[in-house]
Amino acid sequence: MGDWETAQSFFDKDKHALTDKLNFNGNRTLHVAIGNPENIGFLERLLDMIDADSLPSLVDDKQQNALHYAAALDNTLAARKLVERNPYLLFAADYEKTKLPIHLAVLNSNKTTFLYLFEVCKQHIGLSQEDGYYNPFEGEKGVLLLNSTIWSGFLGEVYSIVYVS
Repeated sequence: MGDWETAQSFFDKDKHALTDKLNFNGNRTLHVAIGNPENIGFLERLLDMIDADSLPSLVDDKQQNALHYAAALDNTLAARKLVERNPYLLFAADYEKTKLPIHLAVLNSNKTTFLYLFEVCKQHIGLSQEDGYYNPFEGEKGVLLLNSTIWSGFLGEVYSIVYVS
């Protein structure tokens, strides 16, 4: 509901509520907050309370982190806030180890968020080389990105993807 005072008192009583799974899908507080883009202040306050290093591990039952949700919902502002806190989120795959946040943006035809994620993936690409993270421009991830970009009709961006790869 965006009522930070009530949420704050709840979090003060139970620190685990910040990061525990909240529902049958395994959504966490961050996932829920991203679902309401009008409450960006609520998301910022949550991010202030959560250790930035823990963000990649705060996933739902599909192993999707908060940036996956922001990408799927075309919440570019939330995506910016999350990447500022922890750019490793860009390169964390879902439970099938197939989709990164950028894939969800393009598969849902969310062009604004896709373009933002494309740029920051290029800026932080070195992080994708670390264990447990994936490069969106190489191998199967790159093929999925290229095909999805074509399928979504973002033909002007196809050249940029080929050029990066």
